Amino acid sequence: MLAKPDVLTCSEPEALRARLPALRVMAELVDAKPETVCRVLGQLLPRGSAPSDGAARWAWAA
Repeated sequence: MLAKPDVLTCSEPEALRARLPALRVMAELVDAKPETVCRVLGQLLPRGSAPSDGAARWAWAA
C-alpha cells in the first residue's frame, strides 16, 4: 500500500474503506487508540447506509 498509494484515487467511500489497513494497524501508525481512528474514519468516510441527520435516525420512532 505504501509503495502504490492507489487508495487516493478511489471515489467510492466503501471501496476506499476496503483498501485501508485494519484499524489496529492505522492506530499504531499514528500513535492513537483504535477507537479514535474509528471515530475519525467515520467522520471522513461516512457509511452510505447511516443517516447523517440525527432527527432522521429516529424518524421510525415517530
